[in-house]
Amino acid sequence: MKIDDQDKAWVFSPGRLPVQDGWDTTIDSSLYLHSGSFVCPYGQGSSASYTFIGASGIVLNGYIWPDGRAFSVTLDGVVHNMDATSHWRDNSTIFFAAGNLDPGVLHKLTISDYNSDKANCTRVDEFGQPVLRYCCLGLDSLTLLQAAVTVKYVRRVLLADQF
Repeated sequence: MKIDDQDKAWVFSPGRLPVQDGWDTTIDSSLYLHSGSFVCPYGQGSSASYTFIGASGIVLNGYIWPDGRAFSVTLDGVVHNMDATSHWRDNSTIFFAAGNLDPGVLHKLTISDYNSDKANCTRVDEFGQPVLRYCCLGLDSLTLLQAAVTVKYVRRVLLADQF
């Protein structure tokens, strides 16, 4: 099941515009359902969270553009620091994937416009040089992966084992 960035179940902090420093929307035909959400005030207060149950895996898509930089993804309390620094656009891109999730457990995924390894993202570039720049984050979609069993196939295997 694919969930768009505009889905009402996403919880955006500090919120969507017109909230000060809030998440904004971009329209682009290369993104899922032609939209993406982005935020540029770099810091621990800029995040988007999605809570789910029933999935055994997830794929989180964001988008890369020249103002995109360091970010983090937290799944069930485990933080993964990442970086999307690039000098070109790469539209919908896999930012994070996880498998072997218990589908019977409630999970929480949070993507934040902050990376504790690069706390000075707006003032220090990739080469350690001083700079003044944006460190933004772009969100596209979340795919919840669910296991499916084909009954016809399982039945054939069981019948074959009886001989």
